[in-house]
Amino acid sequence: AGVPIIATSVGGIPEIMAGTGVAMVPPDDVGALMAAMLAAMSDDAAMQANAALLRSSVGARFTVDRMADSVLDFYSEARRTTIALRPVGTGAH
Repeated sequence: AGVPIIATSVGGIPEIMAGTGVAMVPPDDVGALMAAMLAAMSDDAAMQANAALLRSSVGARFTVDRMADSVLDFYSEARRTTIALRPVGTGAH
């Protein structure tokens, strides 16, 4: 069964939740949080549909393999950049 997801729009959360139908509320806005909670509880069909969309969207974009590839790419690029920035004659390999 799906559960309603309500997220705070801070950090990378909006990027992760983009296109998923998740309710986004501003930080420290109790009124917006309450409204999102009441909306989620009042429409079970929409809640189930949003939960399914979120599972498929996040599941496709954030697999373990994709995250591992991203980390490896990051470190490979960081290493290339570091080596390229070393002064000549420092013994860099």
